[in-house]
Amino acid sequence: RIKCFGVGESDLEAMLPDIIARNRYPIVGITVSQATITLRITAEGETAAAARATMQPTIDTIHQCLGDLIYGYEEDELADAVLRLLREQNKTLIVQECATAGLVSKWLAERDSQNLFLLGQVHTNNANWSESGSSPHPCATYQLLVGPASGDSGQVTVHLMTGEQTLRKQIPYSGHPEILKPRAAKAALNLLRLHLLGKA
Repeated sequence: RIKCFGVGESDLEAMLPDIIARNRYPIVGITVSQATITLRITAEGETAAAARATMQPTIDTIHQCLGDLIYGYEEDELADAVLRLLREQNKTLIVQECATAGLVSKWLAERDSQNLFLLGQVHTNNANWSESGSSPHPCATYQLLVGPASGDSGQVTVHLMTGEQTLRKQIPYSGHPEILKPRAAKAALNLLRLHLLGKA
């Protein structure tokens, strides 16, 4: 299973010509769950190594086509990918959320994030948001601010602050209510992931 985030299902399929064709082998299936796209590759072989060897050219092609849209494999979630990068680079993170009901903090706290994810704050009142996160936090390398959501523009603003630098990104906040918060939370984590990779 190859895990991807950052584009819609139809856009991703368009980036993979013939890879998901039904008569193709190895078989590549595609599923979407809360804005995460999973490509499931299936092949047969006398041994696991033989099956993997059959899959490898397809895996290589998927990587060539999708690049940094791929964040992990099998059970990986974006929080896992971010924590791996923070650990490798000896960086730390504080999160403040208003549009995501604490999902970013929840996902990070559920994992082995000790000494990496230092603090998560969840704001429930948009009126107080403008006073929060106005400057980088002195105890953490990164401060990730998510929200609030604007009903007028249908967007959420994400700020990633580190030292003198602030990255700002507008994230769509429209569609089915069940997808709004998870998609915004994942988009915020993905912005940090790409920055840690030197791509944002």
